[in-house]
Amino acid sequence: TDTDTDTDTDTDTGTDESSVTIDVVDFELWLNCMPIVADDPVRSNFTVQLVNLTGDAITNTLSGEIVLAGPSGSGPMTLGFSIVPDSVTTPGWTGTSTAVEKGALDDTSSSECGACGQPYEVTITASARAAGMGVSWTTGGPSLDCVY
Repeated sequence: TDTDTDTDTDTDTGTDESSVTIDVVDFELWLNCMPIVADDPVRSNFTVQLVNLTGDAITNTLSGEIVLAGPSGSGPMTLGFSIVPDSVTTPGWTGTSTAVEKGALDDTSSSECGACGQPYEVTITASARAAGMGVSWTTGGPSLDCVY
């Protein structure tokens, strides 16, 4: 039975992942490799758009992962990162659009600038543990831009 105050008839014990979608627009990614290179040279900002087609408000925690080519053929580097702000609440039956930026990398290898001009892939994830769901957006490119 539906016991909450929204107007749907779901049992509110979770949600179908297809009921929440994510899109990322105005995505920018580059490495700041100007001397002196910062501990975290990866820079990114973008807008996260979430659509919630459930009757309940959902708070999504945002996180990201970037896969960069490793230096000198050492294999890819997979780096998790935080997003600021780190969560977005989307009311039921609506959408939100939130400007965000990449926060700190979970770990730095000090060799990120070796990926300049190399292919990359980025995944942005919005997950709502209370609703038991997660959605992701992925992009990539043939050549990572760098500033020297």
